Amino acid sequence: MVKHQFRGVIRTRREATVRSMRDVPPVIALVGLDAFGEEEALDEALAAAGAEPAVTSLDGPVATPSDVFDELRSVSMFGGRRVVVLREADAFVTKHRETLEGYLASPATESTLILRLQTLPKNTKVYKLVAKVGQVTAAKAMKPHEAARWLGQRAKDVHGLRLAADAARLLVDTVGVDRAGLDNELAKLALQCDGSIGVDDVAGGVAFRREQQMWTMTDAITRGDAGRAVTVWRQLLATDPSSEFRAVAWLAGWLDKAHLAESLQRQGRGPGEIKRALKMPPYADVDGVLRSASAVGKSRLSKATDALAELDYRVKTGASDAARGCESFIARLASAAR
Repeated sequence: MVKHQFRGVIRTRREATVRSMRDVPPVIALVGLDAFGEEEALDEALAAAGAEPAVTSLDGPVATPSDVFDELRSVSMFGGRRVVVLREADAFVTKHRETLEGYLASPATESTLILRLQTLPKNTKVYKLVAKVGQVTAAKAMKPHEAARWLGQRAKDVHGLRLAADAARLLVDTVGVDRAGLDNELAKLALQCDGSIGVDDVAGGVAFRREQQMWTMTDAITRGDAGRAVTVWRQLLATDPSSEFRAVAWLAGWLDKAHLAESLQRQGRGPGEIKRALKMPPYADVDGVLRSASAVGKSRLSKATDALAELDYRVKTGASDAARGCESFIARLASAAR
């Protein structure tokens, strides 16, 4: 009797495992997710695949179709679901698109292919096939209040600290909603704080000081003070060498704000309304941005944007030094704002 009951339990568990495995889609595309989003999605997929899935990770740029599809069509030695995770899969999709489409039209049902992609346009056949037989998990940017709430929970769960709500909002205003960047700054603050993290702790952090210096630099540009703008730029490089890689994105964002400020000002909007529309932090000088936008003018702002795009291209291709190129650009832009 006991033996029969035991066999019944084993059979029930086996059937439950088979059912759970069949609930896992044969292909999952993770598109544009940050490190945290990918980790969460992978954990969910592997958990759904059963207790002991056979996982193989491959690099998209070098993997061949036989590497991927032979692995997916083979039977797992221990009976678990076979999972192939294809990292940097964009290159594989581009190079082996037709072969991938052929597999997706009739995928192995007892295996799962996980594609980690930066992009997957909805109008492509690959997207339509994945959506038909599997699932697409695409990035969805968190809103600032969601990021602040996530930070509070992260501080509690990982660091055992209480993060004040206003401190969380200030961190998001300073760093943005990227969870990797936020987690990095939170980890630094956790090393300096004991028990709780407040606004003053955030304001004394590296990211906040860098943000303020960036605004000081662009404020100097708006006043046409090239000497001051270049001095602050050099101070930024001395205290945070990574600034040379952040500067182009920062200046591009600042130029976008100047464009929008100029447009809103022509529509008769007031400084307070413009500051809110530009989502500028409390310490930023909206009047300076407006003065600069008026002084430089719409045409030269457009030319400055083109020049910055050219600088970005030259830096990325190794044709120009980032630090010197940014300094020259800052000096020219400030001179144009006089």
